[in-house]
Amino acid sequence: MNARKSGGLLAAGLMWLTVPGALAAGMELQMYPETTSGTAFPNEQIVFRAEVKNPSAVEKTGKLTVTRISQGEPDRVEEREIRLAPGTVSTCEIPLQADRPRYEVLRAEVKVDGAVAASAESGFLVVDRPANYDRDDSTSFFGSMFVKDDEAARRLGIKSIRGGADWARIEPQPGQYEWTRLDAQIDEAREHKLSIVLVLRPETRPKHAAWKNLEELSRPEHIQEFEHYVEVVLQRYKDRIAAVEVINEPDLDCAHGLSEGGASTTVYARLLKAAYGKIREIAPDLPILGLGVSGVDFPNLAFSRQVLKDQPGFLDIISGHPYSYARYVGGSFRPQSPLDLDTKARIQAMADLMKDHGLTPRLWITEFGWALDRREPAGSPAAFLHAAYSAQAITLARAVPALERLYWFAMMFPGLENGTSYGMYRGDAAKDKTFFPLPAAAAFATCARWLDHARSVGEFSVAEILHVERFAREDAAVFVLWMRDAENAGGSARMMFPKDGPAAKAVTAMGVPVTLSADASVAVTSMPIFLEVPLDQGDAMESALKASQVQAAKPVVIQTVLLTGATTARVNIVNNRGRDISVKIFETGDADHAQSRRLKPGLNSVSFAVPPRKEKAGFLPVTVLDEMTGETLEGRSSYHLEKVAPLRGVTLATMENALAAAPKIVLDQRDQVLPADPGVDWKGASDLSATVQTGWSPEGWAVLVKVRDDIHAGPSGSESPWASDSLQIVFDADQRGENGLGEGCREFTLALSPGGTVVVESYPSGKVLDDLPAKVTRDGGQTTYKLLVPWSKLGRNTPPEGEIMRMNLIVNDNDGKKRKCWIGITPGIGESKTPGIYRQWLIGR
Repeated sequence: MNARKSGGLLAAGLMWLTVPGALAAGMELQMYPETTSGTAFPNEQIVFRAEVKNPSAVEKTGKLTVTRISQGEPDRVEEREIRLAPGTVSTCEIPLQADRPRYEVLRAEVKVDGAVAASAESGFLVVDRPANYDRDDSTSFFGSMFVKDDEAARRLGIKSIRGGADWARIEPQPGQYEWTRLDAQIDEAREHKLSIVLVLRPETRPKHAAWKNLEELSRPEHIQEFEHYVEVVLQRYKDRIAAVEVINEPDLDCAHGLSEGGASTTVYARLLKAAYGKIREIAPDLPILGLGVSGVDFPNLAFSRQVLKDQPGFLDIISGHPYSYARYVGGSFRPQSPLDLDTKARIQAMADLMKDHGLTPRLWITEFGWALDRREPAGSPAAFLHAAYSAQAITLARAVPALERLYWFAMMFPGLENGTSYGMYRGDAAKDKTFFPLPAAAAFATCARWLDHARSVGEFSVAEILHVERFAREDAAVFVLWMRDAENAGGSARMMFPKDGPAAKAVTAMGVPVTLSADASVAVTSMPIFLEVPLDQGDAMESALKASQVQAAKPVVIQTVLLTGATTARVNIVNNRGRDISVKIFETGDADHAQSRRLKPGLNSVSFAVPPRKEKAGFLPVTVLDEMTGETLEGRSSYHLEKVAPLRGVTLATMENALAAAPKIVLDQRDQVLPADPGVDWKGASDLSATVQTGWSPEGWAVLVKVRDDIHAGPSGSESPWASDSLQIVFDADQRGENGLGEGCREFTLALSPGGTVVVESYPSGKVLDDLPAKVTRDGGQTTYKLLVPWSKLGRNTPPEGEIMRMNLIVNDNDGKKRKCWIGITPGIGESKTPGIYRQWLIGR
């Protein structure tokens, strides 16, 4: 994760939570584990400290109630009376026994005079002692970063951490070095049997440096300064670290401040080559990691590919960060699952790239993860989905043979990104002891216990509903299974294990034991289940799983409803009955126009006729009637239609006149600006605003965007124009994209560089386009973007009259330093790719 992405520090994660009006001045409660961040071994005692702040001038007596919530068990309640001295903080210790592996949410409240005065939340995790707890383990798969509690980390199963050698912090004055902080971090990690990957961070520029950006640093007049920095760091730490990584997310950091004609790939290739030479000179056997690129470089790896083309032999291991665009869970976010991301293929692409350039495929992913909305409670469905996706992603990553190590992002994340945190623990970044585990920590610990030192055997499906990964350890065969798409089954399913199946040890990712025996019925959800049998029974277990019957919670599920044209709609229906069924489909309330359809098992995409919409925005309710059982299902979708007016003919030169009478979408309000954080520096319409007009002709879809922007900062290169003043526009021609861009999606980025208009097909190819009709001009404080997208680029041979497509666009604002914000029609581009929330556009007649 690039440091520039992180916002301010979290407010207390076990936070002071106040119930408004409960007391005159507001009473506050905080509760946190006193040791190991709430991470215990069986039969240990965990002591929680509750602190109650009574700001009033009157002494009170409060009743502290702590409810312990654990999956698969009834809630338990701990109660204490607490004297609340006036104008001060009163404390109370709550010892809890950790009897066996489990995860518990703690919900606390203080009542005064029978009324709730304040509440807070915490949690704790009980894990089995890892087999490698007391020893170094250079072959362990499991790592993390932002580790503020090394003891809790090794209890989770973390055996390696990632730290940064920030140049600005190390050399605050020329030739004067400050090692205290980094020494302490490395020494403490080593004491806890944690190895360290040290990241060289020249992008953290010392104030005294003569160079202004990484491009200048890479030039001959300054490259020796970089080499000297590498030398002093390696001379100090070469015998105390496991590997060294050259620059975090170079595809982003090397793009800042480029001169005209400069290329971020060239900058990084120079720095990588210089670092490689110096490291090899000082530490010949130390592994060198490079190309730790951001998720922006995936899936095409255009930046990585060009660097290896320029300098193919100056790294041992690729360390890319294969993030999903839609990696935020909870709130209004629509996250992409690890299977939908095609995690294994995304990772394997890095290995294939090394092989293509004659290098032995070796991967250490130094960042990867999903983030949870900070407003979601620890026991919320979103928090458990976050844990489920964590376990799924780690399992899929473990199945890629070339991937030797994964640094899960992150243990204790100190900031926010789009209001979310990547941390497996939640707490106050300024107060280390307030951290407590979230469900994701339990999921990580389970993966570490079951999958460390395992090798992939293969994958398979059960009844097209469950996904299964098979692994082998020296002592056991391990299977990890979960629902491919829980929503399609109504949230869960039951697996009926056959009579002749082998007995197995089984737990959920939360550590909850699962009974798996002959004729057992097991509930399966998106939360993975881990199964273990003796190694020689692995084939028998695979056969038994494949023979298992799986029954979805709901036999028929309406997945999505969409308007697809002026008089047509599409409903995606999942038939979980295992046989063909006949249904009638109609707009709710209009059964007289019902249309019969036959549904095969699995997902069916069914088109049907609907009356024209009378309103621009509204809802489309649909009823599906099972003709055999008489059961009905109802679903609906919202729509917001924009009409794309027909034009007789249009070119870039005639576009403004052709669209003069077309409706305008005006973007000039704060709620159209993202990120939504109040600290975003948007000063009003004069700082950034836009109007949007569209039309269509036989030549293509015409888009005209006029932007008011007080300062223009175009790209110096073409690798990442979205980071400059630019226009990003996404078309979803088939309306099949939901979370993440699909096959029918195309994304284009337009910018004005010193050399003229730059057009990049950001998805799917990542290539610069010279043949797409587009033009960007600047006149005073106005930037004008003109784009004419041929229908062939959107998968159509002829104009799709009467069809509906999705389209969204954003205007990025960079005032000379970095992209600070963007304004758009809807969210779903800059923060994550979410076509499912875009407006729909009717290609009008």
